[in-house]
Amino acid sequence: AALQHIGMNIAADPLIASAYSGVNGGLVIAAIDDPGMLSSMNEQDTRHFARAAKLPMLAPSDPQETIEFMKLGFSMSEKYDVPVLLRMTTRLCNTRGLCMTGEAAAHAARNIGLKSPKTVADGLSRHEALEKQLAAIEVFATQAFEINTIDVGSSDVGIITSAVPYLYAKEVLPTASFLKLGILHPLPHKLISYFATLVKRLYVVEELDPFLEEQIKAMGITVIGKDAFPRTGELTPDIVAKGLSTEGAVVTSALSVPVKLPSRQSNLCLSCAHRGLMNVFQAMNLNVVGDIGCFNPGELPPADPEEMDACFCIGASMSVAFGLSLASDAPSARRTVSVVSGSTFMHSGLPALANIVQNNGTATVCLLAAPSNGDSLVPASTVDYRMLCEGVGVRRIRSVHPDDEQSIETALREELDAPGVSVIISAR
Repeated sequence: AALQHIGMNIAADPLIASAYSGVNGGLVIAAIDDPGMLSSMNEQDTRHFARAAKLPMLAPSDPQETIEFMKLGFSMSEKYDVPVLLRMTTRLCNTRGLCMTGEAAAHAARNIGLKSPKTVADGLSRHEALEKQLAAIEVFATQAFEINTIDVGSSDVGIITSAVPYLYAKEVLPTASFLKLGILHPLPHKLISYFATLVKRLYVVEELDPFLEEQIKAMGITVIGKDAFPRTGELTPDIVAKGLSTEGAVVTSALSVPVKLPSRQSNLCLSCAHRGLMNVFQAMNLNVVGDIGCFNPGELPPADPEEMDACFCIGASMSVAFGLSLASDAPSARRTVSVVSGSTFMHSGLPALANIVQNNGTATVCLLAAPSNGDSLVPASTVDYRMLCEGVGVRRIRSVHPDDEQSIETALREELDAPGVSVIISAR
């Protein structure tokens, strides 16, 4: 399974349950973090999920290692009977490299049966088994020198790091000694303790939270971490060199030379089906609560006034609009609409809509639906959004064509004045 870091939030419940239930076949979950928020709404660090769910986590640093760690992940999953997390980042996912793929492994068919704790007692015994498996994985991590590698250099400076930051640290201070961790959880404590004895000063170079730093300090080892490197944003060779400047680190990559590039304004696609709706929002000067989706550029200039006023997180547009209606008696509260895409509506919007209906709330929802043509990996029939809305109790439902701005405006004016919940489905 491949999930962006915010997708891990939605998957947290079955993720933790799967650690207790075990797996019938290899399960690897690629969790992709986004330092620098290049394409998401936060910078959360999925390494904490590994500790919370008590699951092993691997962290590749380049394309070739990603292939090898994916294979390793399946092997570990089947050997230790747990899902394995593969932590990646946006930078790694946008990296190219020449790779050797090897031969595809052949697997015999197997009979798959249900595996899950049936009672509390079963769950408790499974927890004990899980702790034993983690201990066994730590022993494996300590001995897996092809995964957690030590590169002995200067005895003055040692650097513990992983993933892409390893490449930056190696580039700017190649003379240092390195412990590159390929397994981030459970940490190989004995290996870390041994490496610490090899050097006089020890640095931890990692992106986002001091995940490694705090655990190493808890072992009683003195390290320099977030005092030298930032807690936010992507690391670069320049940033790593600055943190290691007292050790004589230098930037050697031409890619780190600042280049002034023209800015490119995010915008809706030229043939976007949502343009008509956005035009009406602007003409009517509505308060618009958006959601995660490709229509997000509607909240950016050059729109004046901007068509979208708020965008919080996936599935939140209806909840936020409902909250605004409860919190304010001002006339402007009746000028608020929420905008949600069909996929987000299916993801986490439907519960929000049902919640408003059940609480006798007031909301005007614009559902931007894209009818399925079945042209996907798994052919699927078209979702009937009208029936879904009716099923949770919405009584005022109407459909508009996104190019018919007059009909859209008429529908919005009527539904904003109507009590209760209204859904306007815009589809093309």
